[in-house]
Amino acid sequence: WEDTTVNGTGADKPMYEAFYRAVRDVNRTLPRERQIRVLGGEPPIAWESVKTGADLRSWWRQRDPHAVAVIKREVLARNRRALVIYGDGHFQGRGFAPRSITVGLESEGEKIFTVATSFGDLARFQPDVATWKVPSFARLKGTLIGTQFYARFYPLPPRPGWNTQLLQDQFDGILYLGRTMTMQRLPKELCDDPAYMKMRLARLALAPDQRAKPGEQLTRYCAGLQ
Repeated sequence: WEDTTVNGTGADKPMYEAFYRAVRDVNRTLPRERQIRVLGGEPPIAWESVKTGADLRSWWRQRDPHAVAVIKREVLARNRRALVIYGDGHFQGRGFAPRSITVGLESEGEKIFTVATSFGDLARFQPDVATWKVPSFARLKGTLIGTQFYARFYPLPPRPGWNTQLLQDQFDGILYLGRTMTMQRLPKELCDDPAYMKMRLARLALAPDQRAKPGEQLTRYCAGLQ
């Protein structure tokens, strides 16, 4: 889970390892025909061949098309269903984006149901959210939340017309996890691991846009944990 096309630290947080271990623990209790099958959706990047930011971008462009190919080959071709877990941005783009998991599947007639997550105060758009249990799930079509502009929840991609999109145009449902969330952070054990830091700083140095100085941010973060 640390060795993907994502050069940053996002997948290094403990929850990802915990997810895989939880699936394995559940599968140990189930007969083989009922076990949960987990498929990796990232393209199999060859980091030894990635020398520049342009090299990395070429792999990034493969991410959603590769995930679509995996779903088609390993799920749909076998007449199965799947719960696809990705960042919300991989499911946007209906009617606009040239490539996303949603667009890639729906353009070939496949039926999917997309679910957004929100960490904000949804009650400012729909007052009864204040009474919802945490967690809660709701369909978006025709709701006060669904008819809000998409840009109120997500940064707009650089494409004309996005400012006219409604949340319900891009997602079918929403998972409500409360007004505030405690986000996991990179554990100190990784900061103290020289091999990990060498690997991650080298990959961060390949980020096409270095204005945010991602390597320096990681170094400062780890220094603050000492």
